[in-house]
Formats: sequence, C-alpha cells, structure tokens
Amino acid sequence: MKYIILANSNDTNKFELPRQLIEINGEPLIVRTIRLLKENGINEKDIIITASNKMFDNLGVIRYTPLNSDYDYQNKETTKGYWLNAFPPELMTNPVCFIWGDVY
Repeated sequence: MKYIILANSNDTNKFELPRQLIEINGEPLIVRTIRLLKENGINEKDIIITASNKMFDNLGVIRYTPLNSDYDYQNKETTKGYWLNAFPPELMTNPVCFIWGDVY
C-alpha cells in the first residue's frame, strides 16, 4: 500500500509558506505526518508527497508532481473539478491511503 500525502495547494500563510510546512511545537505538519507513518512501520518508499512545489524536496520521501496540477486556487469558482485535482488518478493503480498534508 502507498501512503499519499496531499500537499499540492498554492495556499500560503502570512509567512509565505505552504500550510503543510507550518511548524507546531517546532515540527512542520508534513514532517510530523511522515514521522508518525514511519513510527508505525510504514517504509519511506511507500510514502509519497503530491506537490509541485520544490519546498517539499528533501523530506526523506518521494515528491510527486501530479499530472493534472493546473487547479487555480485563487479562482475556485471558474475551475472545474475542485477537489478531484487533489487526488492524482495516475497513483491509484494499487491500494492507497490519502492523507491531507495540513492536518495535525
């Protein structure tokens, strides 16, 4: 099984960081998620971050740029498939577990 952490949002906070990189107790949210997966026996080769932003490189897991990452987060009303773009169908060939990258 693959564990896919969804982080392909262009939304940022006042520090101009993606939400997934906000630190809580000194640890970015997405790093915490990766750590918890590993602590529960998930191999790092089975963890994928879907993000076109290179700020998600060097986290010890695979960063994958979704083929359909053209969603306009600033103009949600005119873009079709709002939430569908979050789930890359090309990665759904085997059982997967999707995890939002910005939850604690």
